[in-house]
Amino acid sequence: MTDPDPFDSALLAHALGEVPLFREVQRVLATQRGPVNWESALKIARTVATAGPAEADSQEGAAGPGERAEFGEACRIAELCAAEVTGLDPSPLLSSVEVVDRPTWAQATLAALRPVLERLGSRLGSQFGAAGLPLPLKMFADALGPFYLGIQFGFFTGCLSWRALGRFDLCLPPDRPARHRVVPSNVAALERGLGIDRRQLRMWLAAREVVADLTFQSVPWAAPLLRGLVEEYVDAAGVDVPQVLARMQELPPEVLTRVSEHPEDLVTMLATPAQEAVQARLRVVVALLEGHLDWAVERVGTGMLADLARIREGTSRRWAERSTVERLFARLLGVDLEPGQRRAGERFIVTVADAGRLPKLWSDAGNIPSPEELVDSQAWLERV
Repeated sequence: MTDPDPFDSALLAHALGEVPLFREVQRVLATQRGPVNWESALKIARTVATAGPAEADSQEGAAGPGERAEFGEACRIAELCAAEVTGLDPSPLLSSVEVVDRPTWAQATLAALRPVLERLGSRLGSQFGAAGLPLPLKMFADALGPFYLGIQFGFFTGCLSWRALGRFDLCLPPDRPARHRVVPSNVAALERGLGIDRRQLRMWLAAREVVADLTFQSVPWAAPLLRGLVEEYVDAAGVDVPQVLARMQELPPEVLTRVSEHPEDLVTMLATPAQEAVQARLRVVVALLEGHLDWAVERVGTGMLADLARIREGTSRRWAERSTVERLFARLLGVDLEPGQRRAGERFIVTVADAGRLPKLWSDAGNIPSPEELVDSQAWLERV
């Protein structure tokens, strides 16, 4: 009788299937198709969302008809004001409002992000597969890789739900146009934290949701270009395990200390040259869209919201104090901005709007400023 092959995957699977714990793992792994196990991702996302900070103690943050009616009314007012302020065509808008709890937000967001996360998972999986791992490790990587990525993506999305206000916390094209998704328990928590009147903060949030949606619907290049750049950034991701370990060993102690405190910085430090080239263009587009959003919401709120200055100051501070998970997730997709880049985007929009050239900016992707022009708007005005 021949000795059994210690690396026989079928034999190993049969043995593990006799152990109850591994039998359940085996069942989960058997259902996965593709680079990410979405069953695990969904379960983890909803579980983490539920385990977050306690939602509103009272009915003020409950997702119900009253909240839906209040946000719906605010969105209708915002649509009228946003079209006038931005000059964008409001005809595509036929808004509806979803008022959801955190687990539902996490589930919907995970579904919306699935194409790009699957793309990222496929890229990471192929990189690990080409890493020259010993056969036993490769067997585990092939089997557990999608499961691990599902857990990670679900964990990230669940954590994002703890502070999410609407759909545009991350600068990404919407999965369904004119479908606003609001988490009232988080909005109520922000109201209490800032001491802001509930109707004013809801109006401010409605303006943000409407302006962002209007921009993606009315500017012909915005959604396809941003989506294409994110995909290009993800496709350029690389995991050269020996190189990563070598670079980590070269880091001075003070940098290692910072990385341990801010692991999101590791994504930037280990970015491939191809990613860095894409990110330079991607950050210009994100800075433009975020800058336009801040400028337009400021104009919509002026004269309407007595607490606008306090809202802006408080939400800007909240954005600057984002959690490690929020920063890490944004950097994985290439859409994270430094505060200075966001301010540069708004300053550029202000200058271009004052010169009456916003229609020119939006008319063609070829009019997007270079990174140098983003901080020197006069140079862009002279060129265009």
